[in-house]
Amino acid sequence: MPSTTPGPTGPARPARPTPPTGSAGPGRRGRLSAPVLIVVAALALQAAAMLWLGVDALRRLGTGVLGVGATVTLALVHLVIGAGIAVAAVALARGRAWSRGAGVAVQLFGVLLSTWLMSLGDRVLGTALLVVSGAALICLFSRAVAAHLGAPARG
Repeated sequence: MPSTTPGPTGPARPARPTPPTGSAGPGRRGRLSAPVLIVVAALALQAAAMLWLGVDALRRLGTGVLGVGATVTLALVHLVIGAGIAVAAVALARGRAWSRGAGVAVQLFGVLLSTWLMSLGDRVLGTALLVVSGAALICLFSRAVAAHLGAPARG
């Protein structure tokens, strides 16, 4: 029999369900579950890498094979994408449902980029990126992340 709480002016009404253990639920403060932390950490790491690439491109302005305009454009693209990934990481930590789609897109690009890096012979970086993106991608579809984002878990 479901638990009930007394209504303010009448009959009892069902109590609100509590979020699963280890999840703060959407918009609630609390301890995040391991799958949520894995995804947030992966996104934060990827955002930091993109921001570093943007700053590094600006630092090398005029010293490479690209012209100044192309280097500035490349740096701005890296910085904007890095900022977007960082926003998605914060949103996921805060339980915003839209962040799951952004996280999936970033991790799919990470998996694709990792296979390209390995085909070029950079097996260490490619494998590291594959492990980070693959783990985050799997966690994005876990019950803990679904519960954290407020989506009903299926299965």
